[in-house]
Amino acid sequence: MNKIYRTLVIDDEPPARKRLLKLLENFTDTFEVIGVAENGLIAIEN
Repeated sequence: MNKIYRTLVIDDEPPARKRLLKLLENFTDTFEVIGVAENGLIAIEN
């Protein structure tokens, strides 16, 4: 049984967020993206 890491993608640059999400698509057996935000304050509020 593999451990699944629940992951937030937080970056102020849209291309970086897009790239991180694309990279994480290759590791769906390890990472579950539970949210995306452009900064820490937005991530905490959501």
